[in-house]
Formats: sequence, structure tokens, C-alpha cells
Amino acid sequence: MSSHCHFLESYNPRRMGDPDRWIPKGIFYDLCDSDGEKFPDASQITDEVSGYKVEHIFKAMRPDVESILEFKFRLLEENNDHQHALVLKLFAQYGY
Repeated sequence: MSSHCHFLESYNPRRMGDPDRWIPKGIFYDLCDSDGEKFPDASQITDEVSGYKVEHIFKAMRPDVESILEFKFRLLEENNDHQHALVLKLFAQYGY
């Protein structure tokens, strides 16, 4: 497994040694990857979300979105609540 993929999949918002822990590094990848795709032993995250594309993510990132929670709700709103329960579960696993 590449170090880049391991870095994305092993995100932990409670890792105090990571000065960028506020950025949910893997969540964007998990929104766009295939259903359940993950790298072995890289994460405790259960990723069941699929069907989002990079353009969906960028469309939800408007200037008035100032937090991950606002982003989550905008993403769902902009995409007709696509996989609503699974998206909420994914964000919760990342600590949001």
C-alpha cells in the first residue's frame, strides 16, 4: 500500500501530534471511492458511501460553508440526500 493511501485512510482527528488534524484528510477520498473500498489494516473507518464525485465535493464547498458540519449538510442538500444515513455514519466515524 502506498504511503499516500495509508495517510488518507489512517486519519484520526484526535491525534494530537498532527497539527493538521482538523482537516478530515480521508473523508473526501471515502466519499468518492468505490463502495467499501479501503486499504487493508489502514483504518478503523467503515466506508459504505459511494457515488460521489470530486465535482460534488467542490460544489458543496461554498464561501458560506465554514465548518465540516456545514459542509456535510450542504453536500447532502446539493445531492438530494444521496446515501443520507451512510454519509452521516461516515462523518461520525471521522469525529464529525
